[in-house]
Amino acid sequence: MKHFLLGIGIFAMISAVMLGLAEVFTYFELGKETIQNIFLVIALSIIAKPFGELTASVFKLNIK
Repeated sequence: MKHFLLGIGIFAMISAVMLGLAEVFTYFELGKETIQNIFLVIALSIIAKPFGELTASVFKLNIK
């Protein structure tokens, strides 16, 4: 139960940060599509390394 609550808390925190960033970007009069692209770049930057490591381990690639 403790891990479930921790996961919910982290999800809520990430959601709050994303909503806050959306408000900041809206304040700078960026369009909806531009804001979505910024979030996509941020998300890809965060998951790129773990996804690459997972892919390399699944296919047993020896990239150095």
